[in-house]
Amino acid sequence: MPKNNAQDEVRLDKWLWAARFYKTRSIARSMIEGGKVDYNGVKAKPSRTVEVGALVKILQGNVRKEVEILKISDVRGPAVQAQTLYQETDESIKLREKQLEQIKINALLAPHPDDEAIGCGGLIARLCAAGRPPHVAILTGGGKSIADDIVSSEEIIAQRRRLTLLSAKCLGVPEDHIHFLDFEDGNIAARPTEEVNRLARLIQELAPDNVF
Repeated sequence: MPKNNAQDEVRLDKWLWAARFYKTRSIARSMIEGGKVDYNGVKAKPSRTVEVGALVKILQGNVRKEVEILKISDVRGPAVQAQTLYQETDESIKLREKQLEQIKINALLAPHPDDEAIGCGGLIARLCAAGRPPHVAILTGGGKSIADDIVSSEEIIAQRRRLTLLSAKCLGVPEDHIHFLDFEDGNIAARPTEEVNRLARLIQELAPDNVF
């Protein structure tokens, strides 16, 4: 039977799953066993029984949070319900805000349209959720991805550009953060000086703190 009150015993891995910190119980268990979760300041086992008022420090991606347990539950509900199970500590919030202040501008270079979403979609979504949407430079139009006798390069480039903007919108990237540089597709390493200078000027204008 589901447990939803402080009198019931719930394992730490199951509570972390119910609170939606991790997608599956096996991931939660692996994070605990890997030393990525502290319970009241010490390493714990997945089978550790959680208690109201306990402080749990977890690692999500590259972000570490400390939360206080407010409710005990082994029921994984929607995000709004999960958020009632805990409260992030003031110190944890301050540390995260400090991290965000240190990351002002991010730029991501993608050789072809869709490379940015396939290779760095999770990072892009995380930065957007943190209020730091990256600038994305698409170097080529990807016009040689299909043989010309099937679809013209112009049609391919136009369609891939539309899909790039749609993908960016889904991830949370503003349209004015997408930069199409229109290099000719193929052999990026041997581009003419003019094209290389175009990329250099963009980087100089953005002055990013991080380039991916």
